[in-house]
Amino acid sequence: MAKTEAADFSLKHTLECGQIFRYELVNGHYYLVAGDVVLKLAQDGSSLYYESSRRVSEEFVRRLFRLDEDYESIIASISRDALIRKAIASSYGLRIIRQEPWECMISYICSSNSSVARVKGCTNSLSERFGRKIRLDRMEFFSFPRKIGGLDAIRECGLGYRSQHLFETLGMIDRKGLERLRYLKYADAKTELVRLRGIGEKVADCILLYSLGFTQAFPVDRWIKRVMQENYFGNNAASNSKISEYAIKYFGKNAGYAQQFLYHYTRSTPKQKPPVSLKTSCHYNIQSQIRLCKKKVLFFSPSVSVGERKEVRISEPNLAQCMSTLLRFSITPSHRKLFKRLP
Repeated sequence: MAKTEAADFSLKHTLECGQIFRYELVNGHYYLVAGDVVLKLAQDGSSLYYESSRRVSEEFVRRLFRLDEDYESIIASISRDALIRKAIASSYGLRIIRQEPWECMISYICSSNSSVARVKGCTNSLSERFGRKIRLDRMEFFSFPRKIGGLDAIRECGLGYRSQHLFETLGMIDRKGLERLRYLKYADAKTELVRLRGIGEKVADCILLYSLGFTQAFPVDRWIKRVMQENYFGNNAASNSKISEYAIKYFGKNAGYAQQFLYHYTRSTPKQKPPVSLKTSCHYNIQSQIRLCKKKVLFFSPSVSVGERKEVRISEPNLAQCMSTLLRFSITPSHRKLFKRLP
């Protein structure tokens, strides 16, 4: 396998963060389909090893993974607060892949209201139906199609209602028209994309960020919406467009990198539940005893003596409701064993 230096780079985080769909992990190697070439990839420290289904240059690989950028400067520009610094630390080395715009656009039209697994299935089906067979290591892959057939053929690929969206969009823009968008201003390019069928603001921002060089684009899905509202909007509701506008102003020209770190961090980290202060007639603290009226369920820490137990009443007559109220909070499995039903 050929080798290139890849300091400040994580192949795992870059491929598994959700930005790209057509890759597989087989026997410790990643197989990535990029257009009409399959790359076999592995990383050892700061060295990236690669092999391909056809000859590609080292420059191709470095450009694909943005190894030609000043990563430290990018990270410095978005490290604005404790949360983003924590997110960066959790997946340091994540890079935004330079995807081919045509494949990226079609893939993200398929992503509407879909899981990552479903998008993989849709893009693979389109490639098998309209692409070219490629072999590497006795495995079979398919290039992403340069041309896609009619509506009935698209429907056979399992896209559901997205089939109609994709078919109409393919009649509204071609590869050259899509490439021309990279020379517009961000707002103008986004306006052009949302005119296409099946492309809303989030999908447009994904296409702009991952394939057209607009690193300020900040796609907002439910994960990003939640983390932004909780941490940057004081737990207040905010529209997707408002969140995106704020993020671009706050994080600057590399806001898309901040989005990727926050998205990956939020999806891979269990949501932390805050210390509980119930707004009913209950107060919870795992170092105290809780007595539930009506059905009398007792919880106490072994470190608290009987004389220090504190009674707390919850105005919920149903035991299941009481237990559900308690178990919504940060009680460890060992603490749960301390719940006792009193006679």
